[in-house]
Amino acid sequence: MKSLTCPVCQSKYTLEEAATTGALRELVALAARFGKVWGLAEEYMDAFRTQQWGSVSLKKRVRLLLELIRLWETGEFAVNGKHYRADRTQIRAALNTVCNAEKIGFNNHNYLYKVLQDGAKRISAAGETAAEERKRENNRRRKSEVGSRKTDDSDGPMTAAQYRDKEGIKSLADQIGRDM
Repeated sequence: MKSLTCPVCQSKYTLEEAATTGALRELVALAARFGKVWGLAEEYMDAFRTQQWGSVSLKKRVRLLLELIRLWETGEFAVNGKHYRADRTQIRAALNTVCNAEKIGFNNHNYLYKVLQDGAKRISAAGETAAEERKRENNRRRKSEVGSRKTDDSDGPMTAAQYRDKEGIKSLADQIGRDM
């Protein structure tokens, strides 16, 4: 394998070592974003081992942690096309549950999502809970009703008799005879 030379200290290293160093830096940056929950997130990564005493590659850990940090920071996830929102306390409890189950061989985060699904609030594709959607719809209806009201004294829609009286129509013949 071709080796590279450090421009500062002139030491030799391989491309694989350079990639590993970059991945380690990214791992440390992700650890900082998790804060006190980092130990639990690191333990959760062990569920992705394929063998009891195996390990998860560094690149795979970084990829999985990037997916997990997205959940941690937004609190939003999807199961079977339905969107949910959970707070950090719920996510921490779900991570703890998954870690305590001591299962291995995970291919994705679906098991975590299933555990989270029980306590999470269902949201729409727009990212709103059912209560938020109802509130938005009620506000829209109120604004629509206010905008559609006429400026005269009537509170509701005009009846046919009111229209006939307003326009001075006595019969259908009067309506036909008018110039339109």
